[in-house]
Amino acid sequence: MDALEQGMAIQAARVEKGWKAAKLAARVGVSQTTLSRWENGHQQPYRRYRKQLCRVLGKDPVDLGFEEELLEVDRRELVQRLIGALGTLAVKPLVGGAGLESLERLASAAGRPSRVDVTTVEHLELVTQIHRSLYHDLSSAELMPAVIGHLQVTVLLLGGAQRLPLRRRLARIAGETAGHGAWLCHDLGDKHSAARYYDVADVATEEAGEPALASYVLGFRSLVMGSEGQAHKALALARSAVELDTRFLAVAGGCYGQLGKTAAAERTLREALDALGSKRSRRRADTLIDLARVRAQQQDVDEAAGLACESLEIALETGSMAGIQRVHRFRPELARWDGTPAVIVLDEQLHDGG
Repeated sequence: MDALEQGMAIQAARVEKGWKAAKLAARVGVSQTTLSRWENGHQQPYRRYRKQLCRVLGKDPVDLGFEEELLEVDRRELVQRLIGALGTLAVKPLVGGAGLESLERLASAAGRPSRVDVTTVEHLELVTQIHRSLYHDLSSAELMPAVIGHLQVTVLLLGGAQRLPLRRRLARIAGETAGHGAWLCHDLGDKHSAARYYDVADVATEEAGEPALASYVLGFRSLVMGSEGQAHKALALARSAVELDTRFLAVAGGCYGQLGKTAAAERTLREALDALGSKRSRRRADTLIDLARVRAQQQDVDEAAGLACESLEIALETGSMAGIQRVHRFRPELARWDGTPAVIVLDEQLHDGG
């Protein structure tokens, strides 16, 4: 398109959103006079303003008459940011057994992307959904290779997404998958890799532009921070996450417990257990041990030890190394009650299976 056609497209997009020229100019960061010159075809926006126009109007560059070059640069920048966030993490292929791919090869492949269509994205979304379901049936070690491979495929295909809606859907897949991989790494005790995958998730969720997904990643990241003793930071993140997703009540409850706010902790954790239902999941095991810690602080050794026993049983059933380690780390908090019947039962279970 020429400058006049571009201006007409910008104006049409503005009218479609019901915005006056002054509002769009303010959102883009230019004067109303400059916007008028764009819309009248007297001047073309610089590249940085083209990106701003696309973002605030929710349009593809091609919809506003901008060159494909802008979209291509955006795609490359996104892929490179994701690769940079991955750092030196090794990524296993989803299929085949040829060994580990290097990031150099990943970057090279991203420079020669396949074109992506709706059907491809739908298939990838289905795989993401399957991985979420398998989390409750497989151990973290068993699920990890598939999740990482899925992330690799998605990052590569982001380089081939020609239009903004598909790119955002792929970014959502990458964000959720990276967050899942981070949580699996945490469950396996690999803090370094967990942090790196959360960095990838941050980049991808920013591109996806979905608050609910950001809350999902935020909530699980707060859980990791809480387990590392960063209770104040974790609670701030958890509160933000709970506003959009009640699944993170347990995270907030655990943070309250670490900060010594036992009444708030117990109330929140019991509410979280009710929301989880009866399914013996890793999330339930984590919530139980947090509640056990609170009950120990409240001097109820029998319930504290009983909750720890149940948490250990579920961690063993689900293959959660992090869950088992959490029970071991909790055990010294019952030292003053060594030799009591409830603590003896917990010690026997830790000796036999943990």
